[in-house]
Amino acid sequence: MADQQNLIAALHAAQGALELIASPKRPDGTYNRDRASCEVLARDTLKLVSQLLYPEPAQELDMLAVVNASGKLTAYTDGSSRGNPGKSGWGVVILDGGEVKFAGGGYIGDNATNQVAELTAAIEGLSRVPEGIQVELVSDSQYTLKGLTEWRAGWERKGMRTASGEPVKNLELWKRLYALADKRKVTTRWVKGHNGDPMNERADQLANKAVDTRRELVLETV
Repeated sequence: MADQQNLIAALHAAQGALELIASPKRPDGTYNRDRASCEVLARDTLKLVSQLLYPEPAQELDMLAVVNASGKLTAYTDGSSRGNPGKSGWGVVILDGGEVKFAGGGYIGDNATNQVAELTAAIEGLSRVPEGIQVELVSDSQYTLKGLTEWRAGWERKGMRTASGEPVKNLELWKRLYALADKRKVTTRWVKGHNGDPMNERADQLANKAVDTRRELVLETV
């Protein structure tokens, strides 16, 4: 009886935490809680639920990242910017052996470029892949993929400047993406956008759903 009551309480706490993550902005542009705090709260409460359901051994229910990945992962990422710059969001679908392990998106802001949206999507995708894991990053953004492969060495030789000597745009996002990629075994693949690839289309839909709802995190049933 006590375990059942604890389980019900934990489920209510988990629901409340996830609702905080998904809650829209206030009229003044602020949130009830910052995203990091909400994610920590959601993880803690979902972990408690899993421990109550599966005490030996504990099986953590993690809806925010892919854990215990086996083999090679594939991360489909896509960004949406309406207006370029304009309202923007990111979408990510992660597969493990062909099985979807994560599908979600998030709102970036009211005045971000398409490049920012695509880079943010790639960052969100790789951040949900465990370190040391082999992952194929699939995107319809040649800007993102070439920045990870063809352009990086030249930029770094020039102190993160382009061939014309101009500072690389979106530098902080590139630094974050490089740091994530360096801790994972990343390969890349370009797909043509809006051309029928089901996972690319799903990532695009998630990015647009995030823009429509203006939610920092939109989780989709996998």
